[in-house]
Amino acid sequence: MSPTNTSNPTPDPDATDEPDTPDIPQTPEREHLPDLPDPTEVGEDG
Repeated sequence: MSPTNTSNPTPDPDATDEPDTPDIPQTPEREHLPDLPDPTEVGEDG
């Protein structure tokens, strides 16, 4: 039971790494998705 309490600091840094990792790749991925359809829609309209 004692070691369980020591694990407290383990999830602390993990929690910060979890949101940081997906946040970085999601930003560029989302930008590329709207970037492709953006010029395509304008080109078709024009």
